[in-house]
Amino acid sequence: MYTATIGSHRYVFRDLKTVLAKATPSRSGDQLAGVAAETDEVTRLIIDTHDQMAFAPVRHLTVGGFRDWLLSDEVTTSALSALAPGVTPEMRLL
Repeated sequence: MYTATIGSHRYVFRDLKTVLAKATPSRSGDQLAGVAAETDEVTRLIIDTHDQMAFAPVRHLTVGGFRDWLLSDEVTTSALSALAPGVTPEMRLL
């Protein structure tokens, strides 16, 4: 059993398969397996907490451009700290 508490709400999932299915947009395979999220609460949380102002300095970059910027000498710890609230989990997989 997997659990997570966000604020005062406690989420309970019966297995890892269910956690992963509910953490992604609904897919037909998830629906057939009976694990699809009725509402995608994880994505909603990501969208609601995404900081557009923090993301603004890199908004114009492509995925490749973002990767190149991250690997460049101009990136400092303070730049990364300022950017962090504007980067979603999907962006962190680069």
